[in-house]
Amino acid sequence: MASGLYSLSIWVDSYLNERSQFVRIDDRVSASVSCHYGVPQGSVLGPLLFTIYTSPIVSVNTPFRNVYHAQYADDTQLYIALSTDKALSVINGCFQSVYPWLGTNGLCLNPDKTEAIVIDTAARRSSKPLVDDVIVAGVTVPVT
Repeated sequence: MASGLYSLSIWVDSYLNERSQFVRIDDRVSASVSCHYGVPQGSVLGPLLFTIYTSPIVSVNTPFRNVYHAQYADDTQLYIALSTDKALSVINGCFQSVYPWLGTNGLCLNPDKTEAIVIDTAARRSSKPLVDDVIVAGVTVPVT
């Protein structure tokens, strides 16, 4: 078993490190360029490896009560039920914790591609004030 895991480790290392890459368009091929590390774009293992790499983000969310998280490939969703007046400050606090975690791990959050969505019933929406904007990475994200 130990030699099998060692072989797997060697294979994964060779898959992620010291590769070369080139671009092919029809019958034209660019020069090959060295790539020291990374997951080959478009690879079958890419989404799985990225999910494994980013799975510790759950530990960032855990202290924030009732904040849930879902991931698919490079998309991460954080969501909370707006059942209390504190829910918006809780989700904002969670965003403020996630942002530095991403930076520490060589990732970035693009506020321009970030959305805040409120899903509600018409009756509740008319009885409650509108939700304030959410702040992500110092950028105000409008709630839709």
